[in-house]
Amino acid sequence: MLGCLLSWPFWVMHALGCIIDNQRGATLSSSIDPANGIDTSEMANFLNMFAAVVYLQNGGLVTMVDVLNKSYQLCDPMNECTPSLPPLLTFINQVAQNALVLASPVVLVLLLSEVFLGLLSRFAPQMNAFAISLTVKSGIAV
Repeated sequence: MLGCLLSWPFWVMHALGCIIDNQRGATLSSSIDPANGIDTSEMANFLNMFAAVVYLQNGGLVTMVDVLNKSYQLCDPMNECTPSLPPLLTFINQVAQNALVLASPVVLVLLLSEVFLGLLSRFAPQMNAFAISLTVKSGIAV
């Protein structure tokens, strides 16, 4: 349970990168993440590394050791300490909620660019809107 709580910021940033890459159409460039063993996008990898740098730069390692020390004081390893399901579900809900809140400005701008590209392709049917959209949306997402 403690590992889930300590990795929460990294999961949020990873989900944020996946949402942004999904919306900009970069899921074709997904690769296998060796840390998690799942398909991941480049933006998710970048934001995950960025979160790690910010975490370490702001003393996250010292905080993690302090939290680990306090966890042994709260829940003795020699006694039974069972977690309940509702806090775990609340935790998963908060991870998804924070990822959506952080991704919403980028997703909104990508949606507006999609609308403008749709209007542009309507007025200029000979132009390939799909080929232009990958370049435009990648530039906007970065």
